[in-house]
Amino acid sequence: MELANDGEWPSGISGRVSGSYFESMAMPMISGRSFTLGDGPDDPPVVIVSQLLADRYWPNESPVGHTILTGDSDDPVSSTIVGVVGDLQHTGIDSERRPYVYESLSQKSTRRRFMTIAAEAAPGSVAQPVRRVLTDIDASLPITLRPMSAVVSESTLQWSFGSALLAVFGLVAVLLASLGIYGMISFSVAQRRREMGIRIAMGASGASLRRLVVSEGLKLTAIGLVMGFVLSLGLGKVMSSILFGVSPFDPVTFGSVLVLFLIVAAVASVIPAVRAGRVDPLEALRAE
Repeated sequence: MELANDGEWPSGISGRVSGSYFESMAMPMISGRSFTLGDGPDDPPVVIVSQLLADRYWPNESPVGHTILTGDSDDPVSSTIVGVVGDLQHTGIDSERRPYVYESLSQKSTRRRFMTIAAEAAPGSVAQPVRRVLTDIDASLPITLRPMSAVVSESTLQWSFGSALLAVFGLVAVLLASLGIYGMISFSVAQRRREMGIRIAMGASGASLRRLVVSEGLKLTAIGLVMGFVLSLGLGKVMSSILFGVSPFDPVTFGSVLVLFLIVAAVASVIPAVRAGRVDPLEALRAE
């Protein structure tokens, strides 16, 4: 049910819950109280608001005790705020969180109801006892039992699939980058075979040549990473609309990627570096 949105009226979402709903959903009661048996149909209407709503309309004070109008602007219902709870993402993860008003189920009944049950046991072991209790109350009740993990998975299915696809593309990109670095450094070593032979003839050790090849590989990789970093700053703004739980310029993500590619570059440089250290100076000079 939508809060009235007529002219200057703010908009939000409202729902009807019992007092135990917040505990079963592990929603913290930030201030005030939950619904009680004293909030019956004949008692003054009371509501509980989300932290987002409280911060938006009462930024410097507690909204507990204040009056809020909900419903149609032509016939609004005046209710007293008795508590503030933590925010909950009621819609998809790609939707912005909205202010929420919780009304007492005892004061406003509804034909369609959902029951939330917090259990330490596995959902499968709880389903049958719950179904048995409900059918004992009314055998004609249409009952569908689902664990919250299934509800969340269904809501995030398209994003999970997209993330898995991007992960595959990312692995392919890392593999191609590794092959590219390996091929580039191998070609460089082959082109400089005579130079490597002369270095060894002049007294350079295989270890020093290996360090030279690896350092050059890392240097080229560092140049590419700097260019990629600059481009990613621009692309981050474009992709910000499909990122959730992480900012477009997350330092942990950028740092992890930079370290990963430096490791890839070092590993890809090992084989060419070993080959450079094994160059026979006489054969290299004869080949030239």
